[in-house]
Amino acid sequence: EEMETVPAMEAAGVADSNTQLVIQEMKAFRQEFLESLAGRNDVKQFWLRKTKKPVLAVLLVKSPDKTKPILYRGTNMEVSMPTGSLCAERNVIGTALASNPGLRREDLKMVAVLAVPLPVETPASEPRLGNMSRNMSFASYSSIVQEDMEINGEEDWVI
Repeated sequence: EEMETVPAMEAAGVADSNTQLVIQEMKAFRQEFLESLAGRNDVKQFWLRKTKKPVLAVLLVKSPDKTKPILYRGTNMEVSMPTGSLCAERNVIGTALASNPGLRREDLKMVAVLAVPLPVETPASEPRLGNMSRNMSFASYSSIVQEDMEINGEEDWVI
């Protein structure tokens, strides 16, 4: 059985049409993945709670009886479970097999893998009481209370 491994390459210089398809799909997958992080989901809190390092995979499958290749997507899942983690490559192959139980190994033509750094979260502006924030020590609170007794409409502060 022959297999070729190609090192990372510049996407702009790729001439092969199947590789271009995989690159385009990976770019779209990355964009959709990053956009999904802005919404309400469990990616960071559950699916990637161990490493917080998402990895995306795109698999190109081409069967001899089909004229067009099929692209599948997968991502790693690293939850704290007794069964361990699932890498993106294994996940995308499982997805392809679940979609087509008749899939053969020789139909798997290409897999691309991309590690995606999670966007840095900027904390929402923390609630303040005059010059005080919730994250200050008691000594800091007491010194500020002496200087500034203004309560800016906050009802949930206890000093």
